Amino acid sequence: MLNQICSNGERIFELRAGEEFTCEYSSERFRELQHLLLTPPKPAPPTAARCTKTTFSTLTEPKVDADGGPTCAACWRASKGPGDCSKLAGCNKSKCSFCSNVQ
Repeated sequence: MLNQICSNGERIFELRAGEEFTCEYSSERFRELQHLLLTPPKPAPPTAARCTKTTFSTLTEPKVDADGGPTCAACWRASKGPGDCSKLAGCNKSKCSFCSNVQ
């Protein structure tokens, strides 16, 4: 924030641990930041790339939970994302909010 509203803001990145910084406040830079934060983003053009798929994975995820049943991550993989998780015994809507089955 200080980098944006202080005319000497770039100095912050040159400081060493424990050094003091005195902001040379700039009302012009403050107004620029205010404008940037309050201006809604422009809509993306229709031809812009869009993210339409998500994935869920971790490198060291457990396969079973404390009760010995499948983890929600395992249910997620079995259902290939949100939806019917009945493909894996033990997965159900009360356990994993993304499941659509009602076991």
